Amino acid sequence: MDGTSCGTPSLFDNFEQFNYSSIVLYVYGNKRSDETSDTNLQLNQYVNVITNQIPSTFLNEFNQAFAGAGILSSFNSISLLSGQTYNPPVLDQTSVVTVRAQATSITVSGLRLTSGEGIFYGIADIDNGIIPTLAQIRIMENAENVQVSGDAAYFTKDPVTLIFTGLEPDTDYMVHFYGTNEDRTQYAATTTMSSVKTRTLGDNLIVVNLGLILIGLLSMIVL
Repeated sequence: MDGTSCGTPSLFDNFEQFNYSSIVLYVYGNKRSDETSDTNLQLNQYVNVITNQIPSTFLNEFNQAFAGAGILSSFNSISLLSGQTYNPPVLDQTSVVTVRAQATSITVSGLRLTSGEGIFYGIADIDNGIIPTLAQIRIMENAENVQVSGDAAYFTKDPVTLIFTGLEPDTDYMVHFYGTNEDRTQYAATTTMSSVKTRTLGDNLIVVNLGLILIGLLSMIVL
């Protein structure tokens, strides 16, 4: 169950597939828009009702659901544990990010976080003036939901690199990238997006000076 479907009850009706005694349900919400959620309070109340068999509509529905699935007699206990929490991701402002362009590839290196482990996501898209969303970048799509060259790198300690391949020579590209904490769900906290305009080399060029457009707070070198 997640924060996008809290308004609709989740249905578990295939308990025959379980061949073990302990069943773990993971419930999480959207931390970016659910800051005032009372889900944890409600879950605590439900667990208390079941544990202490407090007469209520919820207890009746719980028992009926388990009885209907044929597992009420096997039910023993229920408990609620807090899930893992994550620190907000923070870009390392002292790290110089370098962007290098070749004829068919662009490399972004020097990406670091000061907040701990995390993930960097990025895409390289032909410059059309439209900025994609963070969600689109994560799945390596542009603002028009078209699959483009993308990359992701897990950060632990040393600076990481994003490599975008299969690009057209002598073409303007916008490289968009951002970082998250180590939360692997789609609700991970994120840094701001950075965007760099650069041009791939022509087939007959060896060195070219590239212009830089930066949206964000990183220091960058474009070669």
